[in-house]
Amino acid sequence: MKVKFGICSDTHADLVHDGPRRVQKFLEACQAEQVEFCVDLGDFCSPSPRNYEQKAQVKAMLEKLSVSWYHVLGNHDKNFDNTQGAVAYLGMPGNYYSFDFGGIHFVVLDTCYYQVGEEYQAFDCGNYMDAPPGIKIPVLPPEELSWLEKDLAGTNYPSVLFSHHSLIESRNHICNGEEVRKILANAPASVILAASGHEHRDWVKERDGIWYTCINSMTYFWAGHDHVHTSYGGELEEQYPILKKMFPYEEPLYAIVEIDEEKIKIKGTSTRIVGQQPADIHYEKTGIIHEISSAIADKELPLKKSGRIGCAELQASDSI
Repeated sequence: MKVKFGICSDTHADLVHDGPRRVQKFLEACQAEQVEFCVDLGDFCSPSPRNYEQKAQVKAMLEKLSVSWYHVLGNHDKNFDNTQGAVAYLGMPGNYYSFDFGGIHFVVLDTCYYQVGEEYQAFDCGNYMDAPPGIKIPVLPPEELSWLEKDLAGTNYPSVLFSHHSLIESRNHICNGEEVRKILANAPASVILAASGHEHRDWVKERDGIWYTCINSMTYFWAGHDHVHTSYGGELEEQYPILKKMFPYEEPLYAIVEIDEEKIKIKGTSTRIVGQQPADIHYEKTGIIHEISSAIADKELPLKKSGRIGCAELQASDSI
């Protein structure tokens, strides 16, 4: 059991001015590290006419890769199209799927659903932003839960899961995570890692022998509409006004992951926030300044061959 892959999340290549540059730097690092494949944990690039030339550059880069690229659907990947359209645009085999590599079973989930009563609705064409109150969002629908249970029952390899939203309690976790974790606990072979994105944060937690980690955004931490400020200034912010609502990272964040029989090793990256800092605009009043980090910390996560491990948590550095 041995594999090495590159991983990134929340690139939002169609929102910022330098999306292609960020993706290119990630790919150059993956090539230097001689990874065997690459993974995107969602919110990579939505299928819309906006900034078409930038997205064409990014897609051309991926088409030239000598290794496979595996996408996960994020909520913003479907802002301007339905699930089938986003799957086709990103060249995915389906909205959820699995594959084997290096003696490990990899599972890609689609967590972009919400529940109203007994009905489950996919995040199609940005509908989740106008979803009615009192809903459960996000969730994994019964059909996908059933597929996941059968998929894990059909492998003798240890499994790694990829999803956009966290499967364990966090700031933006799925609502039916307990159902998912029961399936993972009952899988014939062990589940060793579940990686998610969406939160633009860097953390790792352990529960019942499974490591859960959130991969920070490649590009920024979201400040919000109520915290407009200056990052780059001038014509750039006139052309890309959304830059004034985020804390952009100067360089792209990503990680190289190595897994063997003994451990999971995550080699991260770090940079700085461009322009005004959270403290400069009194962003600490929101109560989450401690969650902002322009880094993915290095992590070495030991794998246990037997027994159960109590829940523990390692929080990444709070430095910005």
